[in-house]
Amino acid sequence: MNETRYEKEWMKKLDPKRFRPSKSTKVPKHWNPFNSDYSRISMSAPFRRLQDKAQVFPLEPNDFVRTRLTHSIEVSGVARSIGVLAEKWLLENGHLSQDKIGHIPSILASVGLAHDIGNPPFGHFGEKCIQVFFKKNEELLKDLNEMEKADLLNFDGNVQGLRLLLRLGLASDEFSYNLTFPTLATIVKYPKDSITGNQRSSKNISLKKYGFYQTDKDKYEEINYTLQLSHERHPLCYLLEAADDICYSVSDIEDGFKKNTITLDFLLDNLSEKYIHDSECSVLYNKIIKMKKDYKNFENKNSLIAQECRIFAQTKMIYSAIECFKNEHESIINGRFNNELLKCSSSKLLRNFFSDIAKNNFNHEDVLKRELLGETVISYLLEKLSHAVLSDDYSNSKTVDGKFYSLLSHQSKYAKEKTVYSNEKYLKLLMVIDFVAGMTDTYALTMYKDLCGSN
Repeated sequence: MNETRYEKEWMKKLDPKRFRPSKSTKVPKHWNPFNSDYSRISMSAPFRRLQDKAQVFPLEPNDFVRTRLTHSIEVSGVARSIGVLAEKWLLENGHLSQDKIGHIPSILASVGLAHDIGNPPFGHFGEKCIQVFFKKNEELLKDLNEMEKADLLNFDGNVQGLRLLLRLGLASDEFSYNLTFPTLATIVKYPKDSITGNQRSSKNISLKKYGFYQTDKDKYEEINYTLQLSHERHPLCYLLEAADDICYSVSDIEDGFKKNTITLDFLLDNLSEKYIHDSECSVLYNKIIKMKKDYKNFENKNSLIAQECRIFAQTKMIYSAIECFKNEHESIINGRFNNELLKCSSSKLLRNFFSDIAKNNFNHEDVLKRELLGETVISYLLEKLSHAVLSDDYSNSKTVDGKFYSLLSHQSKYAKEKTVYSNEKYLKLLMVIDFVAGMTDTYALTMYKDLCGSN
């Protein structure tokens, strides 16, 4: 493939089309069309609610520990930096036209903000709680086709995020936030339906989960056709995935030190036992040994060392991911790349080390207790609300089901009414998911306590 063809491919993939033309009529001559996506996401209510959704530690009173909001802001920053480096290389090699300068970093910064926007309360465990609820209550799925059932049985925060951005934004029409197609496409890590996807054992990276609900299939197909993705990942999706991996794997170490789930000795023991043969891990090991000695008189030496470790690892991983992007560019732009950038990079083992360390946070007693609490809360709300929306009495506010139905948000009801789809029951269950998945940790717990009389 020659350079002209690469440039043409990137032009297709960066087409700034929206479902509805933007209402903004006065923009500067060389306005970056993707800048407004960042503003629309950052000023949205679902984005603000991420401040009370768990990254690792649910209902955490310590302000230092990351939430979904702070994690998303960090991913946005790292993604923008990766985008700048990738764009610089593409421009230097003639793969990108000059009029596209700034577009890739802008898209990645926006998607970094939005990549977790559909996650339910209580972290990733909240996703599992919703999946388990429908598996235990499959009678609710009667009259749904196999695809619709698979959507609910395999609930995923990324899929819910796409739905939120397509349908659940506060708007006077059915276009929600009306984001550009490249921004929406970069969010879709698994561009398959719930039957074709969800093949956990598949060696094809894009088949391991799914990317869109049946209600959103037509919209995804328009995005896919416009950007000529051939139902494969958008090339920027790999860069966003790397930014996310870098942030959650290396940032968890700071939270772990603050929560006393991770110690210096724990770091050093794991490095020496499993990873000392790797050059980057060996450098980190020696760096920690030196800092332990240099900072021995500092009162907050652990926090300082944790921060230095994060910065070191983050820098290494960013440049390693970019090197892999350069080496695999042709397969990435053609949708044939079947790996994660960090997994094929020189920082593979460094990333594995931090991922292993971070697992220690998830086994912390506080996390386990609050996840169990989250399971109780989410299951209760899903049970009561699902029964209510499927009841003949849902519109009668004098009945129990009618009262539960009235608790659903206006936005979830509005989205249902604006969605043209043949199966009403499927739409009603999605309305419940929209409401529960949109809750913050505190709001979900408070509603549960109020309804159960625990307050």
